[in-house]
Amino acid sequence: MCIGANCKMGDYVHISVCEKVEIGKNCLMASNIFISDNQHGVYKGNEKTSPEIVPDDRKIYRASIYIGEDVCILPNVRIRT
Repeated sequence: MCIGANCKMGDYVHISVCEKVEIGKNCLMASNIFISDNQHGVYKGNEKTSPEIVPDDRKIYRASIYIGEDVCILPNVRIRT
């Protein structure tokens, strides 16, 4: 994990890293944010993990996350792929 200079984060910010999470400099993040580069199962396109499988038995998928410089993530913001 790499966090750039002059980043500010509110309380209860949780970052889960299996692969790589990079946050550029001068970023501002509100409280109660969860950032994760991993998940139990996959849920996109035609590839969906069955909800019948308990989370601990699902394959872990991971992909790097990059948040650029001078980014502001505040309440009611949506980030889409």
